[in-house]
Amino acid sequence: MFSSLEPAEKSALRPYAVRVDHTFQDLWFGMEHPRPGLSIFVCDFSLPEPHAAPFTMGEGVVTFSTVLSGRARWHVSRGGGQRQVTVDTPCDMVCRGDDCAGEIFLDRGAPHQVVNLHVQTELLLEYLDVTAVDKNLREGLDRRGGMHVLSRLSADTRTRNAARQILHCSLSGPCRRLFLESRALDMLSVFLGRLEKPRTAVSLSSSDVERLHEARRILRETVDEQPSIRELARQTGLNEMKLKRGFRALFGCTVFQVARAERLERARTLLRDTDTTVGAVAAMTGYTNMSHFIAAFRTRFGQTPGEILTRSRRHPL
Repeated sequence: MFSSLEPAEKSALRPYAVRVDHTFQDLWFGMEHPRPGLSIFVCDFSLPEPHAAPFTMGEGVVTFSTVLSGRARWHVSRGGGQRQVTVDTPCDMVCRGDDCAGEIFLDRGAPHQVVNLHVQTELLLEYLDVTAVDKNLREGLDRRGGMHVLSRLSADTRTRNAARQILHCSLSGPCRRLFLESRALDMLSVFLGRLEKPRTAVSLSSSDVERLHEARRILRETVDEQPSIRELARQTGLNEMKLKRGFRALFGCTVFQVARAERLERARTLLRDTDTTVGAVAAMTGYTNMSHFIAAFRTRFGQTPGEILTRSRRHPL
């Protein structure tokens, strides 16, 4: 397993670094960063004797774990949440670890084969309708400090197959990155599908539809400082639940996804059609962190803001 997870840079979609206790240096570990906001940590080793090692976790991410074999116990001595977490096999688990420390105890014998997907909340919200998932996961996204088990699931053949493909991937270069990203997203989709609540039909009146379009217009026109969901509901005369479910039913995505898309579309327009700098465009579309802006822009358009700006100046209309 790992002894430390810490973000390389705060407030951006960033890779996570793993520091392994020195007693495990001869064992097999792997860390991959196939896309901003998503890191894959894998281990595959056996221990001749039971072993304990310290661990620390920095700023939290949501971790989706598929444990193929092995057994571990986490004893948390700093931070809130659970004081002891036992990982048995085979199982799928969803956890959030944030600013906590303690010891991990590993059993001997059976190989410890684990694939962890460390997903930043910002990226997770791109895929997730928070109104339609398990309550523990929904509330867990906001938890700070400590180790929190958000869901413990029985083993699933689909996640196990994807995890094995990640463990045994022999590709290299760009092909490896694409393969790992596709398998990781396969795993994530299975996790989220299992955590999703049964959907109920959303009934929208003509007045509701008009108000939902008005809400989208507000998001489009306030990209520099978009209202919160509560404020947006108040401005349009909808309750928060109707606003969230209505966006999903009418536009096929969440309020967060629409808000983010409108900000990035405005940013691209400004970069293509004006002489505004990248820094100024980021500020004008509500981004206070440049690396966060660049990562979000690249994820949506496949190019950095700088590349768009350079191309527009080379080929003016």
